[in-house]
Amino acid sequence: MTVLVANANGKIGSAVVDALVAAGVPVRAGVRRPDAYGGSERLKGVEAVTFDYGDPALMVHAVQGVEAVFSAAPYETLPTAEAGLAVAAAAAGVARIVKLSALGPDDQPPAVHAAAEMAVLNALPASVMLRPTFFMQNYATMHLAAIRDGGAFHEPAAQGRTAFVDARDIADMAVAGLTDPAHAGRIYSLTGPEALSRDEVAARIAVAAGRPVAY
Repeated sequence: MTVLVANANGKIGSAVVDALVAAGVPVRAGVRRPDAYGGSERLKGVEAVTFDYGDPALMVHAVQGVEAVFSAAPYETLPTAEAGLAVAAAAAGVARIVKLSALGPDDQPPAVHAAAEMAVLNALPASVMLRPTFFMQNYATMHLAAIRDGGAFHEPAAQGRTAFVDARDIADMAVAGLTDPAHAGRIYSLTGPEALSRDEVAARIAVAAGRPVAY
């Protein structure tokens, strides 16, 4: 089988590509600039195609000849982008989409993930929904500059606790959903092994960094 990974340069999409390659599954990577994608040995054999959630024609082209699709559409494009992708995939004979959603999609006004989930499942009932909590990797990306330059990160979380999840674990679940029909139509809420406060997160980053880090 061949799997299309839409948004293959994304935080989760890139991890899904890695996991599929490791599993020996042929991958089509959907990216904005195929000529600039790859260049490393781990991507050898990955087919890169031009993909843009805002261009229906590109989506129609990208889904031709694939059996499954991983989708992680940017939040601001939902639900329209994934609704269009689902229609194109169904017309092309794709078996299912594994959609990266979010934990508690109905509790996040205006519930765009919930609307996107419904659109995908209406077009392809065998699709799989992954609803992860906050990614561990966010501290190495969106908070990296603040931690590096100011020794602190800022979030409106007060003393709330979160069971952070690793992007690589999400990718492993995505591969299972993409390659094993036993997961058809399932919805999975994904969390990490323990709920941490941000103060505890700061303390652990400080240990790893070898210098003080505050929340």
